[in-house]
Amino acid sequence: MNENIKKWIKRAVICVVMLAVSVGIAYYRYANQTSDYPVTIPHALSDGFSVVGILVAGFGLLIRISMTGFFDIFGYNAKAILNFFIPRFVSKDEGGYYEYKVKRAEKRKEKAVMREILWIGVAFVLISIVFYVLVYV
Repeated sequence: MNENIKKWIKRAVICVVMLAVSVGIAYYRYANQTSDYPVTIPHALSDGFSVVGILVAGFGLLIRISMTGFFDIFGYNAKAILNFFIPRFVSKDEGGYYEYKVKRAEKRKEKAVMREILWIGVAFVLISIVFYVLVYV
């Protein structure tokens, strides 16, 4: 199968799962009205899409940041602390922070992470804004 088709299938599966969770949240919000203010369908859909969109966009943002190597120092320090308390946890030929960072950068190039998950989350937030506008129109 073509690599481009595989990417689109992954995106479609993510969108379908996010859509199902959004509709589930909206259904729960609409079916279980506890306040005096009635919740309309666009209001419930706005809530569902915004919750899922913000969570997925935040997760996508963390993926984007981690792909830059921003969190490498935390991993290096965790290994150094473990090596301090448990000798021989990290091999001695590993070197210093620079070698660790270079090795992590090579591993990041090999991994194919869903980087576009941020944009899928942003799209769901935009859909929630559309439903939010429909509530007050």
